[in-house]
Amino acid sequence: MSRDHRNPLIEGPRTWRWPWDRSKDVIIGGQVRAPAGPVEKLEARLPGAKPPAAAHLDRMYGGREQAPFWKRWPVQAVLLLALLYHLAPRAALFLGGGESPEAARGVLTFLGPLLPRVFDVETREWLVPGAAAWLWQPLIAALGVGFLRLVALSTARRDPLGALWIGGVALAVDTATWILVGVKLGRQAYSPAEAAALTTLLKVEGMALLGLFFILALTGKRRLGRTGAGGNGD
Repeated sequence: MSRDHRNPLIEGPRTWRWPWDRSKDVIIGGQVRAPAGPVEKLEARLPGAKPPAAAHLDRMYGGREQAPFWKRWPVQAVLLLALLYHLAPRAALFLGGGESPEAARGVLTFLGPLLPRVFDVETREWLVPGAAAWLWQPLIAALGVGFLRLVALSTARRDPLGALWIGGVALAVDTATWILVGVKLGRQAYSPAEAAALTTLLKVEGMALLGLFFILALTGKRRLGRTGAGGNGD
């Protein structure tokens, strides 16, 4: 307890305390509570409010705040499909018993009938040859872009736009690998039909990511003439 016994109504507020009094807790209702700091005072005045720094840390380190479902699920769907498609060649090589491209092509052809038909389009006619055209891709490149897409999937839960950026980086790495290395291999590593399917699927992935980015960017902007509180700016 403080040694200052002055009456604050008569003699004014306390202006000095013993140094050892500052570290003592205040006993209220039988519970020990430390003196309230500026953050506690702010939260007491604004129940439910968090300082900007705390809210930012929540978003960065797994906070509970999530993006609206209608924003995150299309992004997650596109990123998941891209991840499965680009990992399919490595999985086929593994199931084929090693580094034999022909055995891997046999695995992809065997799994092709399991792929669904979407809007009267036989997806296996594009996905099977498109995946076969990636069998030459170095393992380190496949793992690198796979890791980027996994990070993008995790990010999409809280930040769909940021996830699209990461997915775009992964697509850029795949495209650069194809242009700088894959095109030079020619018929040695893939057939013309496989190459055509691969380039088509790269374009489809790019258009899907770009389209979602513009949709989310436009819907995220505030309407002109409206305030942040939802009122009109008359």
